[in-house]
Amino acid sequence: MRPVIDESLAPVVLFVYNRPISTGLTLRALAANDLAKSSRLFIFSDGPKKDASPKVLEDISTVRSLIRSEKWCGEVNLIEREENNGLAASIIAGVNEIIDRYGRVIVLEDDLVTAPGFLTFMNEGLRKYEKERKIFGLTGFKAPSKRPKGYNTFFLPVMSSWSWATWKDRWETVSFDGPALLQEVLLRGPASQLDLNGYPFGEMLENQVAGKINSWAIRFYTSMYLQERWFMYPSWSLVRNIGFDGDATHTSYKHFLERVKIETDSLEVDDRPLEIDVRVFRSFRLGYGYLRGKVNGLLRLFGLYG
Repeated sequence: MRPVIDESLAPVVLFVYNRPISTGLTLRALAANDLAKSSRLFIFSDGPKKDASPKVLEDISTVRSLIRSEKWCGEVNLIEREENNGLAASIIAGVNEIIDRYGRVIVLEDDLVTAPGFLTFMNEGLRKYEKERKIFGLTGFKAPSKRPKGYNTFFLPVMSSWSWATWKDRWETVSFDGPALLQEVLLRGPASQLDLNGYPFGEMLENQVAGKINSWAIRFYTSMYLQERWFMYPSWSLVRNIGFDGDATHTSYKHFLERVKIETDSLEVDDRPLEIDVRVFRSFRLGYGYLRGKVNGLLRLFGLYG
């Protein structure tokens, strides 16, 4: 019997490239979600770079065989690019395409393992804050910090791309024009105003403008900052990042991520005033305080290298 898609659920958009092992773990966890059989899944598979090695070509082929191998959600749509767009361009174009059709999206990358209640939580948050423009988006990830008493969810003035969701009307306000964003920031003061607890997000925006990096997420975050909007976070993590490859494996960063334990308990979105609790924010910052000075680790924590 063909699964019945629940039209009230947001489509899930997954971006993959050349990591078959983590992609498989991501898809199996997603398929085990309570709402997977009622959800639409769009998988964007980026193409090879012109100078891709035989190993990379083999890995891309393996990933594509994997994403075709099972019906991971109630409906699966595959978009396989012939050329390499890179992560930033892939995400911007892919989200544009799907959010234009459905008005909202839940976004994952190929190294994010989700708890069974992840889709339930994300859809509940999307429904609850659809009309509340102060909330720019939400995530299922929480850094390892003390669980706030009396909270299922809380708000922070910073985004995380380790699972995220938003609505079309908010996405349309995001500017991906790095120079224009930096100019607007500088009209208000130094670029360091973007920094969080001493971490140089302002410098990262400057590096984006200088062409040293290509991050969709720092531009998303800056747009959110300039509009004085917030992200909603869970009080315990429903997502774990398993991408320990390359230079992401340095000891402090890996140890930090190993402290993130995803919970299988269901988590309801709180009905609470729209405000940031200073105590919760302080605890959140202290949770990764020992990474101070290890900038790459923190930027990856928020997904701002993407």
